[in-house]
Amino acid sequence: MSADILVFEHFLQPGTLVIVDGRTANARFLACNLQRQWAHYYSKDWDQHFFELQEEPLGIYNKRMLDHCLGEEYFQRLS
Repeated sequence: MSADILVFEHFLQPGTLVIVDGRTANARFLACNLQRQWAHYYSKDWDQHFFELQEEPLGIYNKRMLDHCLGEEYFQRLS
């Protein structure tokens, strides 16, 4: 899927994972221009960039979703 993440970044929920496959120039552009708390990891073996939105939950329902989908490891990464 190809999309301009910057246009709808503010609507994404904490815990969102964006994978950029083989487009290093685009991934570098995103890393410089994303405005929220994104963690960035590059896998040289796979030539993929991973961006995870690491913010506190938006409320009780978002926290429940994060607990169910990502578990305690997500909250440990926030610290």
